[in-house]
Amino acid sequence: MQKADSLTLHRWETPCSDVREIFWFRTIETLLPNYTGSKLCFSIRDKKQIYNFIFTCYEVYQVTDERYLLHYWEVTNRNLDQRIGTTFIVRNSQWHESFTAMREQAVGTLHHYVISSNDSCLEILTNSLPEIRVSDLHDDPFFIDSDSGSLK
Repeated sequence: MQKADSLTLHRWETPCSDVREIFWFRTIETLLPNYTGSKLCFSIRDKKQIYNFIFTCYEVYQVTDERYLLHYWEVTNRNLDQRIGTTFIVRNSQWHESFTAMREQAVGTLHHYVISSNDSCLEILTNSLPEIRVSDLHDDPFFIDSDSGSLK
């Protein structure tokens, strides 16, 4: 794991940046036509809404549990006046440097984005921002009602 003092974190403003109680909902990866790439949809939810982050151009991603976020929280603890939120950009990350060093050809300027929740974390290297769609949790066809335990 990388030393926390070489990392810098920057707030990434999204519709769920300041939501405190947020949880993983689903991750879907699909191939684009003619194998021209893939699309990734990482969804997190609060009690009322689903936040869908749709990436159509990315190099690599990893999904981990919340324990992996500890090294990022070390950075924010050093600068207590900085409120990062649940979505942020990482600069000087070892993961980013390792990936770009092993690439044979340049893929453009990759940015290291993080979407964190209370129980999971998506880290992704991409050169473009995702489309973000917010929808009502109860309108989702795969929403499972916690009271009844059944699909909508």
